[in-house]
Amino acid sequence: MPKEGINVQLRNFKNFDKILADLGSISKGSKIVKSSLKKGAKVVTTAVKKEIEPSDNGTTGRAAHKKGTLRRSIKNALRLRVGDRNFFAAAVYTNRGGGNVNSDGWYAHMVAFGHKVKTPDKKDPKSGAKQTKPNDFMKRGRDRSRLAFNNVIKTQLRNKLTAETQSKIDKLR
Repeated sequence: MPKEGINVQLRNFKNFDKILADLGSISKGSKIVKSSLKKGAKVVTTAVKKEIEPSDNGTTGRAAHKKGTLRRSIKNALRLRVGDRNFFAAAVYTNRGGGNVNSDGWYAHMVAFGHKVKTPDKKDPKSGAKQTKPNDFMKRGRDRSRLAFNNVIKTQLRNKLTAETQSKIDKLR
């Protein structure tokens, strides 16, 4: 698990595990957990996108890009550990490369950590590379959405488990 990120701790896990086991199949329980994590990741993705300020002229260094490209490149997905069915993780990341140029966030690390921009001025030969200010939008978005993420996960798990249990009760009638 990465050092940075939002960690969800499930207290009273034995009861939670028993409830998931009572659903009848492992796939039902894992679907509930996965869909809850996905909804939580959407909350974090939205918060990260709000932290990105669009560039004034649509360029990063010397490379031109369409305005809002970095914001469109923020994605989320589930990460599963092979061979461990009890490990679930939601990832929020920037899409780098790929076919769609309009959502290619290849320069996200330059925005997050700062970079040198060459500004050649023919009149002033001493004007060289200037350092841009770092803008760690991922960390700020993650930190601001921590509480909302936990609340969404709790609410989703509670609602989905209640609905699944209710449908089992309805089948008994």
